[in-house]
Order: sequence, then structure tokens, then C-alpha cells
Amino acid sequence: MDYGIRLLLISYYWPPLGGPGAIRPVKFAKYLPQFGIFPIVLTRKDIAYHSLDSELGSELEDLQVLRTESFDPARVLYLLGKAHFGPKRWQAPVRQLINFPDNKIGWIPFAYVGVRNINFDLIFVTGPPFSSFILGYYLARKRGKPLILDFRDAWLEFPFIPYFFAGPISV
Repeated sequence: MDYGIRLLLISYYWPPLGGPGAIRPVKFAKYLPQFGIFPIVLTRKDIAYHSLDSELGSELEDLQVLRTESFDPARVLYLLGKAHFGPKRWQAPVRQLINFPDNKIGWIPFAYVGVRNINFDLIFVTGPPFSSFILGYYLARKRGKPLILDFRDAWLEFPFIPYFFAGPISV
């Protein structure tokens, strides 16, 4: 197959997960080839999640999807046998404590290593999770490739899980 531009599409949320976090990158992967841009999807292995959609992405053909391991709460719950999971109210304070940049940061080392032998021309990262942007930054810097960040939701004003800081951070 003759490829035009090879795009590394980094998306933590990808089928069989459902919801807007998975729908948006699937639609990018579906329509970008019409413009000579061919995605290679980097995502995680199966996780526990509240919305599953086994049909999402079924129309995608000839798409390379690289699924890497992850060490984050959703992956650990899946490995413990909880494929469908909705957070409980009492868990909110715990989530807030591990929410910077988010609790998916345990995916970064696996994903970084997972693409070491993949050839691509540019990187497109969709988030949240915002830790995916950190992954994209390091890959772009290491490979000298352009980086495009897709902020699906506001980071600093994320309405679902607020960020709490004790004070200014000195570097």
C-alpha cells in the first residue's frame, strides 16, 4: 500500500470503548485517508469503562492499531475482572489526589516504548487524558516530528474533576 502522510494518532479512548472520547478519533481515522493522511493508532489494551461500543470503528479498513499495556486504574480494574465500571461517590477525593495531569499517566512508558519501531511523519494527540499530551511531546521531541494537540475538553477548567493546589509551584 502506498502511503502519503503517516500520522501517529494517539488516543487513549478507542473502541471497544464508546462515548465522545472514542468517537472523535475514529472519525478522524475514517476521513483523513481521503486527504492523503493515513493514521496509525496508538491506544491502550482493554480497560474497565462505563461505555462500550463494539460496533464503533467497524467500518475502518486497513487501519494499523497498536495496543500497548498500561498501568492505570482502569487497566488494573479490567485485569481484576471488572470490564464495566462506574466510579463511586466516595472515590472522588482519591481521584482528585491522583488527578495531575490525570490518572492515566501510567500509560506513558508503555506507549512510548510501544512505538519505537513505528515509522510516522507527524503526531496527532487527542485528549483527555492530558497525560497523552506529555507522551506526544516526548515522542515529537525524540523523533523530531511535528505535534498536533486536540483538546477535546478544557484542561484548567475541567468541570468533572477539579484540580486542587496547595499553593504556587516553584521550579
